[in-house]
Amino acid sequence: MKLTRRSFLKFSAAGVAASGMAYPQEIFASVKRMWTDGKVFLPGLAKAGDFINQQKEDLLVTGYPVSWWADTFGLPLSINYAPDIHKNIRGFKDVFKKYYPKAEIRYAAKANTHPTILSIVREEGIGADVASENEMRCALQAKINSKHLDVNGNSKTDTLIEMALKKDMLLVADSIEEFLKISELAKRHKSKPRVILRLSGYDLTKVTDEGVFTAGKWCKFGTGINDLPKFYSLLPKHPHIDFLGFHTHIGSQITDVKPYLIVLGKLIEFSATLNKKGGNCRMINIGGGFPVSYYSREQWNEELDRIRTGFKLAQKGDDSKSWVWGGGPAMFMDSATGKIDLNDWSGEESYSDYPQHLMVEAILIGEVEVFGKKMNTVKALRSIGEPLLVVEPGRSITETSGVILMRIKGVRKFNGDHNLVTMDAGAVNYDSALEKDYLMRRWTLTSGLGKKDAEPFDAFVAGRLCYNADIISWLKIRFTRKPRVGDTVLISDSGAYSSHFYAANTNSFPRPARVICYEDGSIEYLKREDTYDEIFSL
Repeated sequence: MKLTRRSFLKFSAAGVAASGMAYPQEIFASVKRMWTDGKVFLPGLAKAGDFINQQKEDLLVTGYPVSWWADTFGLPLSINYAPDIHKNIRGFKDVFKKYYPKAEIRYAAKANTHPTILSIVREEGIGADVASENEMRCALQAKINSKHLDVNGNSKTDTLIEMALKKDMLLVADSIEEFLKISELAKRHKSKPRVILRLSGYDLTKVTDEGVFTAGKWCKFGTGINDLPKFYSLLPKHPHIDFLGFHTHIGSQITDVKPYLIVLGKLIEFSATLNKKGGNCRMINIGGGFPVSYYSREQWNEELDRIRTGFKLAQKGDDSKSWVWGGGPAMFMDSATGKIDLNDWSGEESYSDYPQHLMVEAILIGEVEVFGKKMNTVKALRSIGEPLLVVEPGRSITETSGVILMRIKGVRKFNGDHNLVTMDAGAVNYDSALEKDYLMRRWTLTSGLGKKDAEPFDAFVAGRLCYNADIISWLKIRFTRKPRVGDTVLISDSGAYSSHFYAANTNSFPRPARVICYEDGSIEYLKREDTYDEIFSL
């Protein structure tokens, strides 16, 4: 089915609102499962966990050919597959059921925010972690029980706190100062809110990339753990606060279980101290950051070797083999000290022995150190009264459910013999965070898959924005053949923190469309591509 302007207006959020057929909170229910193209869709190929398939020399996504997606929605396009989100949530639920049933899951809404995504969260019976008025509104629109919404963020407005108080949401106080603000507003509203305190200041090094490490000493999030004695003495003065316990979010893409075990051991210690001082720890929240394995261990090690080799040659004046844009050492250079150690990668890693829910399993069957004594994690939790254990997975729930389709606009040489591919990636600001994210994801051409050149085609990838920092992948991408202008490229494992997370109208380009597909082939818009009027509207 070709989506015409008339049919689009009929089913789009704008069309429904304009027609007066639905109130705003019903808009997204109105467009859900918009259509299925029975002439093109192959239902046998749309299965949870296996929604990217090859048919002859072409790729199919959720049972539809890539060419169909391009013709129907245009490119670039982000696609999520709903059954994969369900599957990932159930993986976490199964681990807790087996090892520690007294646990709850809060989806980190920032990873991929939309009422439809959050409706899937609600369908699975879990809650959400929100950090803004609009994320909160989105979760409520998806009909998530407000008691299962945790309000996070390092600088909450009075409005956000008051909204949480009215709806009996749990508040994650980010500092002692914010705790006092919550207390003041709670008195004014005559409410007794559930509150936990976020902590940081742990002595952890090179856990992940510094930009997404959120539990160290130099951190804008959380109360420093050295300030806990002050907090313990302060707490009895606020009896109208229902203080439940402590929270720590280490960061994103944490590939090793050790940091979690170190931090959880400390949280158990802090909770035991709270109990001794007359408090009652009933909740420990260990945040999220559970990793996705984008590559196998072998593939990741090969990538690191290419970076090392290219950098060593560049240091000798030959940058022809550089694998990093600019000939640098990538994350083999410590961002704080500038020290380069080619045996010590300090950024996010693309491989983990414990991807997604398997990290939570590794935590629960592992050992924590509590007051100098090693003990099994579950036994340690039970030793302080078996508090509710809360996790906040985001990337690990939606990342594997998503792909991005982009079209190649140019293929050329630069700086000697390096290859440069230019993509129509949508109007996004590719800051350092997104550049680092894209190096982990896998790229593939979607047609001519049976054709391979004698040598792989290694290329940097740039966007179309008018500044030189618009490099989509600052590590080379390896293609099995030379790409052609007009080829479509698929980026897999891109369902979280994707291009829409950084979307902007730079150069007046439109922000790209986003859709979600279901197992029966029905499709729903999450966002349509910007129109000219929308780009320049008031």
